Amino acid sequence: MARQKDAKGFMRDMEKDLLTSIDVKLNQFVKEVVNDLTFGNKGQQVSPVLTGFFASSWKASTETIVQKDRREDFPAWAKIKTTFAGGKTVLAPGYSPRIKKRHYIPKKFRIGEEINIGNTAEYTELALGRERNSARLINYILGSGGLDEKMNRIFSDDNRPNLGIKAEGGGLSSPTNYSDGYQDL
Repeated sequence: MARQKDAKGFMRDMEKDLLTSIDVKLNQFVKEVVNDLTFGNKGQQVSPVLTGFFASSWKASTETIVQKDRREDFPAWAKIKTTFAGGKTVLAPGYSPRIKKRHYIPKKFRIGEEINIGNTAEYTELALGRERNSARLINYILGSGGLDEKMNRIFSDDNRPNLGIKAEGGGLSSPTNYSDGYQDL
């Protein structure tokens, strides 16, 4: 004979099922954001791409993302030659960028955790310091068709988490840290 649950047991089961559903959607969201930052969104590159190292260096973690990776230390990107032409750095003739996700997302994130998505390239601040490069990223984060659209597609109004964006600097290449606070989406 089947045993009936009391109201508290029924509510615990409903809460567990809802949290599991939200966690699944949260992990889908994090993976899609890292993919967009790496490979682009709707046919538009979000990250700067010269050699492809920067675009390949996005990572998601509950830990702080440290900007310490040097392109020269990774053979697949170190062999890509660049040159200086017309006042800017360009790929040398015969070379093309290599874009490949470098950081697998093995962690299963849970609702309520602080999740950091950042770039591990040592020269992150330099790469985003150019107006054109940072404009694409800012448009993805705050503009239409980016994070907000992704949140609306993945989460319903009933289980949409609060998402705050915080820009921080001060990787190994920068002597000072800065933070501009959180921007809620």
